[in-house]
Amino acid sequence: ALLEQPSSSDQMALGTAFHRVVEALEDGVAVEDAVQSLVRALPEIVDEPPWRIESMQRDWAAAVEAWAAWASASRAVGTEVGVRVPLGDDVVIAGRIDRLEEHPEGGYTVVDVKTGATVPSAADAEENPQLATYQLALSEGGVDGSGPMEVSGGKLVYPRKPTASGASV
Repeated sequence: ALLEQPSSSDQMALGTAFHRVVEALEDGVAVEDAVQSLVRALPEIVDEPPWRIESMQRDWAAAVEAWAAWASASRAVGTEVGVRVPLGDDVVIAGRIDRLEEHPEGGYTVVDVKTGATVPSAADAEENPQLATYQLALSEGGVDGSGPMEVSGGKLVYPRKPTASGASV
């Protein structure tokens, strides 16, 4: 039907594309160039009618701008930071942290970029298993075998839900 949301595979592809934009911005790509790249790629990512794509292009362009505004207020140590930390003999935490930030009062903050349109309650965000897992990985083994790191918390960031300071946290 015309009013359906993009399929879950389209949503996953959009999320992946947005994460690449986040990484490109951290590597010094200008916001305007990142917006244009995502806007140009959108028709190839989703199977939607032209009127819907135009609306999506505006929404995702705003999300890139909201992310850039939000990210400019903090200091990133890295994006797509790989972690691989053994916990005992049978368990390994392995993955990629979307953004790792140096906290101004010491330690590191795990940032997980969420491209969905629904922002959870503060209580649900506090219990987010992905953030908790990455915080555990840092406190137990750090990044790329660097050794345990002091963790100052985690944030879920929703660039598609902009606020005055950028993206919703």
